[in-house]
Amino acid sequence: ERIRLERSLQDEITALFTEPADAFLNDELERVEFNAKANYRLEREQIFVLKGLPLPVPFSEAALKPHSAADFVLSRKPTPTITTVFATDASTTKVHRVLFQQFRSPQLLDKRFALFWSQNQFQKIANDGFSLAHELAAIHQDGNLYFRSLSVVSRFFDLAEHQPEATLAEMTSFVGNDLFTMENASEIL
Repeated sequence: ERIRLERSLQDEITALFTEPADAFLNDELERVEFNAKANYRLEREQIFVLKGLPLPVPFSEAALKPHSAADFVLSRKPTPTITTVFATDASTTKVHRVLFQQFRSPQLLDKRFALFWSQNQFQKIANDGFSLAHELAAIHQDGNLYFRSLSVVSRFFDLAEHQPEATLAEMTSFVGNDLFTMENASEIL
């Protein structure tokens, strides 16, 4: 769904996505090809890359035909589930990059009880809204997905084929570990 913005906000929103994108893909970061079994954790100066990952159709359609997407409506019931907010860099025929923020439920500000700071005091919010993060969760660019956390990007990308799965030997080793006591370990396998 498309989030409508006042035109006066466009430059600020653009900066909110593009400034962290420069840091996210800076040349000082080592790009580590994602392999769930070999490198599940990153060091601070690293970033995962999944090469040759097509951009899912809903994202490419939203980027190429933004005016054909339904308008986002926050006041509908039940409250919509938001997993990501994204910005795109696209021409009329090609998506150059998509910048993804993770969206967490506490970012949703509804008028049940949310506060904002105004005139040196907190006031109850009168309308629905949401806050945006200051960092990116992922970037899709040139057919590659760059990210730092598989669990985060799996919320809005179907990465099931990249999820780590234990082999029979690994499961056997796990249930045979002396740290655990199981009556019928063979039933687990």
